[in-house]
Amino acid sequence: MEVVIDYPSKKAKELRKILELERMKRERSEVKLRSSRGKLRIRITAKDPSAARAVANTYLKLLNVLEKVDCI
Repeated sequence: MEVVIDYPSKKAKELRKILELERMKRERSEVKLRSSRGKLRIRITAKDPSAARAVANTYLKLLNVLEKVDCI
């Protein structure tokens, strides 16, 4: 299963650097981060839907927090 989150941001490169810290080795999923043209792309490949959902929720929560503290 693959999930792609496209997040528009003028600070996509800085955001990618912050989120790289969360990108640890996981057993049931893999995350690839890319930034270009003012957009951050988070590509999640997971063995099952629940793993994909858990990782997607983690990144969406991180983006929400970064937005609230005005990092993005």
